[in-house]
Amino acid sequence: MGFPATTRSGATGAGPSPGALLLGGISHAALAVAILALFLEDSKRLSAGATTLWLGLELLGRRDAMPWSWGLLAVLLLNLRGVILQEGPTPVSHMDFVLMISGFLVGFGRSRQRWQWSAAVVAAACAAGVLLQADIIRDYAWWGIEYKTALLTKNQTALLGGMGTLAALLALVLERSRRLWVPALLTILALANLLLAKASLSRAALALVPLSLALALLLCTPQLRPTRLAGRWRALPPRRRWPLIGLLAVVLLALGAGLVALIQHPELLTAVYGKDNLANDEGRLRVWSCYLGLPFLGENRFIYGVGYANSWMKWCSPDVIGRNLYHAHNLFLQIWGDAGVVPALFILACFGLIGARMLRNCASSRCASSRWLLRPAKRMDWAMPLMTTATAIYLVAFNMVELGLLKVPVLTALFGFMVSSVHYHEPTSERQLTPTTAAADQRDDAAQQRGSDNETRLHRAR
Repeated sequence: MGFPATTRSGATGAGPSPGALLLGGISHAALAVAILALFLEDSKRLSAGATTLWLGLELLGRRDAMPWSWGLLAVLLLNLRGVILQEGPTPVSHMDFVLMISGFLVGFGRSRQRWQWSAAVVAAACAAGVLLQADIIRDYAWWGIEYKTALLTKNQTALLGGMGTLAALLALVLERSRRLWVPALLTILALANLLLAKASLSRAALALVPLSLALALLLCTPQLRPTRLAGRWRALPPRRRWPLIGLLAVVLLALGAGLVALIQHPELLTAVYGKDNLANDEGRLRVWSCYLGLPFLGENRFIYGVGYANSWMKWCSPDVIGRNLYHAHNLFLQIWGDAGVVPALFILACFGLIGARMLRNCASSRCASSRWLLRPAKRMDWAMPLMTTATAIYLVAFNMVELGLLKVPVLTALFGFMVSSVHYHEPTSERQLTPTTAAADQRDDAAQQRGSDNETRLHRAR
């Protein structure tokens, strides 16, 4: 893999040149070093330097995005000291946004093949860190003791583990090789990253990874879309509907009874959910409320915010919150309180555009039958939207409840990079099918259309 040979207009050439392949290899090596250094002592500057090298090489190779890519590269190099030495206010500074935007531009418009390689590098680097401390992480995960890497907090470790898990799954579903050891290796990488997330004891990571996959599955699988499910429900005879209605009623009654019991006996909630978890959530609600009110303190703070460091030093300090919380634990509220309404509206617009792109990708995905999964060319039409949607949902959702990317350059850059995966590019060469495969695809499409027409006719007849 490497940087594709492109013209200024973005057209893909015959293939990457040797120089592009070398540049791509060095870039991926720098990314792996930046992630692996997070597991080592006294290697914070090494990780930041490798992150800057990775972004610089990738921006240098974005010839299809010139001159904007080179302009962003100039901004990155002019702030090299701030990135590597982590100068500036805490927990957020303008450099965090530069890294985030740089990562997004690096990932924007990548081909499926390049995304597979990049995702595999992220997953492999995280798994290598797990192997370096395999005995420690195993003990932490087994005995339920909180684990964090040498340079990260618990929540940042959880963010890295969840991101590595989804990256490994992304590389797995894009794998076209018939060699069994390749998918087996990628599966091991996914399990190693999941072990890292488990050892961090983060509720956000352990819950959001399966939830993101489930939501992406609902959005990107045609058979699970509400319109298709409604059609199948209407086509069911009454004798099959009533058992399902009864099962749903039993589940709702059980949930209602459990909720009533928790309201009448609050001590049950403490016993089930955990006293520490309740205290953490109460502190998170207090800090959210504090940051939400910062722009309304007067003196044009609604427009400009209160400043990057003033939020927790003057207004939402640990003394005010009652817990040692030094940031908003929410990306939007952090920007809203620190920088004011204009940047907050901008980040909301960005999330809206990313969400619209995810829905567009999922709307175009197709999976007529399980046989599609056995043919790589057709599997891509469903797997790529599925995994990029799950990855983007996980990263955005995690940083709405924990905000684990701050003051760690590689995590900040990877946030923008992995979220931009929804803007993947499908070269013409990847769409080409053999005559046999094309004929099979046409048969599957015709079968899917016949099934849809049959459901419509049954519904009209009823």
